[in-house]
Amino acid sequence: MSTRVQWVVVVLSLAGCGSPAVDAPAPAKSASAPEPVAPEQVESAPEPEPVVPEPVEAPPRPQALSELVGHPGLAIGPAAEASEQQRVAAALSILTDGSTAAQLPKLATDPDKKFDARLVETMNPAPVRVTHERVPKVVVKTPTVGPGLAKEVVRRVVRFHIAELRSCYSGELSQDPDLAGEVVLTWKIDPNGTVRQAAIESSTIGGKVAPCVRNAVSSWVFPQPDGGATTEVNFPFTFAPG
Repeated sequence: MSTRVQWVVVVLSLAGCGSPAVDAPAPAKSASAPEPVAPEQVESAPEPEPVVPEPVEAPPRPQALSELVGHPGLAIGPAAEASEQQRVAAALSILTDGSTAAQLPKLATDPDKKFDARLVETMNPAPVRVTHERVPKVVVKTPTVGPGLAKEVVRRVVRFHIAELRSCYSGELSQDPDLAGEVVLTWKIDPNGTVRQAAIESSTIGGKVAPCVRNAVSSWVFPQPDGGATTEVNFPFTFAPG
């Protein structure tokens, strides 16, 4: 057989066999569609256990009056047969609870007062009375001062002793609430600063105000005048209720 004939036989044999079959792909499963589950495979949620409340204890039974006959607290009540001493003893017994504190010494707040077991002063304090007292006014006016010291220096010393002048006025003002007026004093300041020859030049206020002011000024000490001179002072004071 020739070569050409052999190629024809091979071609015909291949044409009769045909191409092999190809399996078709299986359809893809949908991700959203869940697989069916049998009813007997579904587990039910467990039921909660019932809560049982704890038992509540009943309140204690109140004691009958017959059971409290010997209790010291009954002496505090309005029983007519209980004396004041028994009431005080019962009160102390309850407050101390029968302990050794009842045997401790009992001291009052003030050393000159006895211990009050009834605590009357503590529980019923005396009412507080508020009184408004007027402060007396002492007005220091402009003085006349001789050479050697300035007016402000003399005024400064006088104002330093203003409480003494107010005390002279307050003592008389308590006797006469409407007491008021003016006192004019004169005095000399020696070269060493001491006061001499203090005198009342005039006074329009009664009582002992003017003499008291004169005596107070006589004890004051001023700065030494310049040049070793003696300085004369004429000083008016005005007094008035607050």
